[in-house]
Amino acid sequence: MDNNQVLKEIEAKVKKSVTNITQLNDSVLVPEQFANFVREIQDSSNILQQARFMEMNSQKVNIDRIAFTGRVLHKGVEGTASDEVAPTTKTNQLSANELMTIAPITDQALRRNIERGNLENTIITLLGEAAGRDLEEYAIFASTDFDSAEYNASEGWDAIDMTDGWVKRAENKLWADSFDDTSDNYPEDLFQSMIDALPKKYLQNINDWVFYVPYEIADAYHDLLKARGTALGDTAQTGRPELYYKGIKVEYSPMLERYDDATVMLQNPDNMVWGIFHEVTMEAEREAKLRRTDFVLTFEGDAHYEDENACVVAINATATDDAESTDTGNNALA
Repeated sequence: MDNNQVLKEIEAKVKKSVTNITQLNDSVLVPEQFANFVREIQDSSNILQQARFMEMNSQKVNIDRIAFTGRVLHKGVEGTASDEVAPTTKTNQLSANELMTIAPITDQALRRNIERGNLENTIITLLGEAAGRDLEEYAIFASTDFDSAEYNASEGWDAIDMTDGWVKRAENKLWADSFDDTSDNYPEDLFQSMIDALPKKYLQNINDWVFYVPYEIADAYHDLLKARGTALGDTAQTGRPELYYKGIKVEYSPMLERYDDATVMLQNPDNMVWGIFHEVTMEAEREAKLRRTDFVLTFEGDAHYEDENACVVAINATATDDAESTDTGNNALA
């Protein structure tokens, strides 16, 4: 196949198999490919995979919660109406912001995938994986108070100040002076401080909760368990078992490494909500001089909580000599 044939095949595949030819100049993903795209995002991340996804049918979607927080039962007396009990209601909102990514694919790679018949899956996989990593960082760390040019995890990132992510929105926060990473009981004392900071009404089913931690804290907890002369310590010495603290899973999250200040989150994943507006667009732009085609993906997304009180975030969870200083990241996430 020569270059002209490759380009024609690309255009045909994109228009017929990947996008909906009846909307927005042939560039909106069809429902099947939208679902594939979301699945690739989830597969490339561990927190987004567990959090609650909402497909957004408009740029703004409400996250409604309703709860009965007090007593609801009263003495029943025949012929007498019982007191009414009104529920507590509140609404948070996903407000979609436009994000985009560009995935260049060489002619040789395109030719191979066209011949194998899986061009669509290759494109969606590449775009979903690339977008998923950054979208998870966006959902966790974004802050409208950040100076995007000075964002200290990525040497500047223009998307990081478009919304407030889960760390910024969390109502319950701990800082380095709330725990001591030099203690003999670290990081168990950190985990306990976070449990103490969580309103206990949310801990009805403790198995639903997760400590999301960076590697150094997961490793420190593993070493602490290994040092104990117990069956659990033996298992920690000979393998890499799943870690729990008082029934709550302790899970390593690679994305927490992207932010300079060590961050730990105590979360119920179902309370963490993220969404993508259903009209995801993808367009192919030929770069003949470079012998490649750029696939330009544009979508709108956001993240929020159902209940921002039902979580705890520890910032600077590994204390340093200047842990009490306030840098750009700390101020933005306060």
